[in-house]
Amino acid sequence: MREQDLSMNSFFKMRSEDTVKAIISKKTGKIRSFGWMHERLGNLQLSQEACYQKAIDFLMKIIPDYFPYLQRIIREDEEEDEREKESFIFHAHNNRSISILDVIIVVINRTTGQIDYFSGPNFDLHELSQIPIEQAISTEEAYRRFLENVDFQLVWDKNYDDKIESFQLVYQACDRHTRSPIRYIDATTGEIIVSNN
Repeated sequence: MREQDLSMNSFFKMRSEDTVKAIISKKTGKIRSFGWMHERLGNLQLSQEACYQKAIDFLMKIIPDYFPYLQRIIREDEEEDEREKESFIFHAHNNRSISILDVIIVVINRTTGQIDYFSGPNFDLHELSQIPIEQAISTEEAYRRFLENVDFQLVWDKNYDDKIESFQLVYQACDRHTRSPIRYIDATTGEIIVSNN
């Protein structure tokens, strides 16, 4: 009798072999993301440009209404090489090219020409159209508000450069009233946004 491998690795491999894991949006009933859990190999050797065209064709089929709002992010390390997969990342933006904090990812298998992974938008187009695009205050006004509200406090900061855990005393910019770190100034309202920590 052959002994069965009872390791976690074996369990996950058995449970996910030859499967596709997908997330379906409860709101729309459409695929939000999916990924192949099995390594697929073929005989093709597609170029980066051919893979990019496949990614664009896929996006035009699966999320055509979103396509005009996508802008590709070119990574510094992006160049032709011998990878088996090509990843394409897109920022979502509104009609004024203001990026929102959402990315769409498509991964093309260069040896099969198939989509191995897709992560779609986490927003709907109605939400995108509701994002205010006009700034309420100028850069100079934001700078003035920052200077009026900024203060500094001494805090202990963990030093991640050392191999041994250590801390150093640093000055941290904070809001004069709440003593919380200032994150940014909302350009549409002028409100000073502080960290929740």
